[in-house]
Amino acid sequence: MGLKDNLHYWQLSLDHPETLGEEMYSHDEVIIECEQFLSSVDGLRGLLRAYCAFRKSCTKEGKSSCTTETMNSIVKIIDMVLRRTKNVQHTEFVAYWKCLDLSYSVYKKLDDAQRMEQLRVALDRYCEKRIDLYERLGLTHVISQALYDATSSRTMGKSGVRKLKYLLEKASTKEVVEVKSLDDFLSTPEPCMFLPRGESFGKLMEKFDAKFSFGEKHQGKIPDLVVKIHDFVFVIEAKHIKEPGGAQDKQIRELINMDALNSDTSTEEGF
Repeated sequence: MGLKDNLHYWQLSLDHPETLGEEMYSHDEVIIECEQFLSSVDGLRGLLRAYCAFRKSCTKEGKSSCTTETMNSIVKIIDMVLRRTKNVQHTEFVAYWKCLDLSYSVYKKLDDAQRMEQLRVALDRYCEKRIDLYERLGLTHVISQALYDATSSRTMGKSGVRKLKYLLEKASTKEVVEVKSLDDFLSTPEPCMFLPRGESFGKLMEKFDAKFSFGEKHQGKIPDLVVKIHDFVFVIEAKHIKEPGGAQDKQIRELINMDALNSDTSTEEGF
């Protein structure tokens, strides 16, 4: 059976939805069994209490006294903990940043002065609005696990790639070889797949004298994976759509735009 257009496969996916609670999309990693993480979270909470206590004390004496050496030292240590602790974004302090329109991912990329400025804003607001409430209700490590679980959907892209590999192996009855580099991808017998990164995808396009117009118009976006089967090379974007809404609509629009922008630009069989 020959290849059909993308609308055919889109309709096929609509007619055969994935089952609820599918094991391939389940994520059950537990981060609060890591003693180093728990120790860092406890240390961070202690530093937050110390900062807020010093701040409350100094504000009674006057704003100028809030720039004491002790306060600055605490801020620098908090900054170090935030930058060096894996999964620290899943703590109640960093989660509160979203209420202030502050971003942890952006924070890590700022220079020292900018980080200190953002951190001071977050700390002062946290002391005013949250710490007493949290302390009164009780802080446990379950909070970090719950925050981690709540963001598990962000890893669905990797799950989608695993699901595609499973479907490819099921269809071809052969093991799909995963390769790490473009050279390995081109030299490895089919079926094989690789996850393009950085310049590797651009070099692949050059190799086949093809264009990925969607990426050119969307800030250099790179597809999720590339698969080689027989004489065909498939450029694939994996989307796991669960429910209606803005984010899901955006993913569907990306697929539509990707198809429209690339449908007339291929110059080699398989593109």
